[in-house]
Amino acid sequence: MPYCPRCGIELDSSTRVCPLCATPVPALEDLGPGEPAWPTSGVRAETQDPSKTYTTISERRNRVFWGIAGVFATAVLAVTATDLLTSKALTWSRYPLAALATGFFLLVSAIVWRRKIVLWAISWFVLVSLFLWILDIAGGNSGWSVALGFPLTVATYSVVALGVWATRAQRRGYNLFALFFFLADVELSAIDALVTAWTSGHFGWGWSLIATLALLPLAFFFGFLHFVLPRTPDFRRIFHFFPLP
Repeated sequence: MPYCPRCGIELDSSTRVCPLCATPVPALEDLGPGEPAWPTSGVRAETQDPSKTYTTISERRNRVFWGIAGVFATAVLAVTATDLLTSKALTWSRYPLAALATGFFLLVSAIVWRRKIVLWAISWFVLVSLFLWILDIAGGNSGWSVALGFPLTVATYSVVALGVWATRAQRRGYNLFALFFFLADVELSAIDALVTAWTSGHFGWGWSLIATLALLPLAFFFGFLHFVLPRTPDFRRIFHFFPLP
């Protein structure tokens, strides 16, 4: 059914003049073919409205990939050229080149497996371990990548996996702060123990005890707020505050 273009009342299909405001009402066949249909692909056709074209997910992903590749390629060329011009060989540039290559593949794996968290985590673990091994080889292969770097990587990934699992399994609130401080203490203690074992030959804790004294009380405090107190606690009643005048 047509409508009056001025006052908006519904009219009969045969009405050509609005009975209320006397505005001429055009026939439906006089309005033309109308807007073109929404394009069904990301390819822009000459007969389609350019404002209604769109890019597919794969096209956007390819643009991001080539943009990242261009940035990293520029950095690689700059570092390599600087080292060759100053040292006439690849000396110090081996370390930033290894870091650039690792960063590039980390970003690519995040783009490719962004919806597959398991493959994403495995690829990052392998890339980080490989990066530490390359740094060890570039520095003379002292063996620290296997004895120290790999255990640190395992400890860090275990802490992160535990944090991800706990945040998904529990109701979110103050427990996130408690979990953060607790896992930070676990990570620092693992680093201290592994570094001590690498340098002295036996496990032990030193400076991480100070971090434990600072982080664990915060973890217990936020855990108390989340699990013991109600969701909307009345701190005046809990801590027996005196009423204000």
